[in-house]
Amino acid sequence: MNQSSSPSVTLIEGVNWGKLSALPAFMLAVAYGGVLASLPLLAFQDRANYLNYATDSLVLLGKNVINGPVAVLANEPVWLLVNWALGVLFTPAHAVRLLIFTSALVMAFEVLRHAPSKGWAWALPFLLMPQLLDNYTTHLREGCGLSIFLAGWFSESRYRKYLLLVLSPLVHSSYFVVLALYLVVGVTKRLRLANDVQVAAIVTFGAAMSVGLVWLGSILGARQASEYQYLGGATVSGLGFVFWLAVLLIFLIEGSSLVRKHALAVGALVFYLTTYFFLQFTGRIFEAMLLLVLLAGLELTSWRKFAFVGLTISWVLFGWMVLAANPTMI
Repeated sequence: MNQSSSPSVTLIEGVNWGKLSALPAFMLAVAYGGVLASLPLLAFQDRANYLNYATDSLVLLGKNVINGPVAVLANEPVWLLVNWALGVLFTPAHAVRLLIFTSALVMAFEVLRHAPSKGWAWALPFLLMPQLLDNYTTHLREGCGLSIFLAGWFSESRYRKYLLLVLSPLVHSSYFVVLALYLVVGVTKRLRLANDVQVAAIVTFGAAMSVGLVWLGSILGARQASEYQYLGGATVSGLGFVFWLAVLLIFLIEGSSLVRKHALAVGALVFYLTTYFFLQFTGRIFEAMLLLVLLAGLELTSWRKFAFVGLTISWVLFGWMVLAANPTMI
């Protein structure tokens, strides 16, 4: 039998390294979510606040209702409703653990199930990236929003896809910016603009967000408006900028085919680099699209794929070294 005609890829006898089917992806995702949900409940920052959501969400939602429909939409009403429902059914501790387990399970399943053929094994280190784990240890609201966003992004049903995408900013408001960027990218693709013009459009959008996002949040009454500020370039190291700039350059060198297929991932990189030195919370917005960037990188070819994987694994290791040296960051 001609070995090259086989649809699967076997690097180790008995192990299929091709596309991961639903059942093993689900089992790995269950294990991933279970481990994260079983970690000590109060060992991470802000956990006391998340415990309070199980008892106080309806009160918070009521205050937003008094301030009007715009305040309701700007302050993550679906997140509050989910926490209220869990608080009715479970103790606060069980509610938080269930949120962590479910969100992490959905995220891991979507990543493993939709990683490119022969790429799921490389996707496993992505799940250990501190930037990603942070969504299921500290920033649980963003982790919940990410899971809903990914479930919508990869949905085969057009109706379910857009329903879940629209719900995601009602869980974490950073997805309002993600959806706005998605719209900008979609318009530039539909107009069949050249790659450099698309990049220019996203840079312009990023510049507008750098100038007006905090102001817009304060006008709408978003909870984050009083927490964040403009940076002015003095409180960031620049390492993240250099790393993700290298990733963007690799994507652009790959050519227009990958750029057009993964336009939102490329747009996420351009937006992040444009706003890096100006918006304190641009990292949160980028993390909302981080997995799209990582999965797109697995479709690179030739030396570009090896360069991307090597860079990414090095970034993961560097992140863990930083955490080991500064455990209070967890």
